Amino acid sequence: MTRKTKHLIRRSDDLETIDSELETAMRTLDGTNQKVEGLLNSLEGPAPEAEESPDADLTAPASPDETAEGLDVSPA
Repeated sequence: MTRKTKHLIRRSDDLETIDSELETAMRTLDGTNQKVEGLLNSLEGPAPEAEESPDADLTAPASPDETAEGLDVSPA
């Protein structure tokens, strides 16, 4: 029969310290994220209603005859 040995697991206070520091850092990060979100929301302002965006043409599929900047890029 094999002999059973007991293994002691020692929990150091380092883990509790690390956990505490991590919680503090997460709270600080959450606070900073809320400040940034508030700033971004204040900068956005109301959305334009019927304005056409300058890149509206980019969403339409281009025909094969269209070229970039008026240059002919068809294969020779």
